[in-house]
Amino acid sequence: TYWRAEAVDETDVVRFGTYGRGIWDYLLDPPTAGKWTRYGENLSGANILDLEATSIPNIGFHQSLELSDANTAAPGWVQVGSARAEFPFAGGTLLVLPEPLQQGNTTRLPFMTDALGRASIGFDIPNDVAWVGRTLTHQALVRDALMPQGLARSNGLEMTVGY
Repeated sequence: TYWRAEAVDETDVVRFGTYGRGIWDYLLDPPTAGKWTRYGENLSGANILDLEATSIPNIGFHQSLELSDANTAAPGWVQVGSARAEFPFAGGTLLVLPEPLQQGNTTRLPFMTDALGRASIGFDIPNDVAWVGRTLTHQALVRDALMPQGLARSNGLEMTVGY
């Protein structure tokens, strides 16, 4: 049983005052910020879009991806998966493993580009420590009649979740 707990200023220590068992310090793991890593850049073919993240991917926070260089007023989606890929697909390079290869572990985040060919795509990371260290990959695809198979693609973004 403890009577009091307090954070020690400027340290990663929580100090507990117990009932009859003394004072105990508990050292917290230092927080680690999540990160985004770009991959699959400068590819030829239909990989002409730019996908960038504008937030730090930590648990419990809203994330924002920014897409540019797309067809105007066009539908698209961000393909989310658990592993990087790099294989030819419909005139470009697919950088996220598609759903059949991952047995349902992918997600699509739909969006519509604006009059300048840009889009903001938002999603939330659950406030759950089980997500810390998890890695997910992202690639945007946009309908474009001028591209092979009618799809323009972006670079890939790999997200490592922190707290």
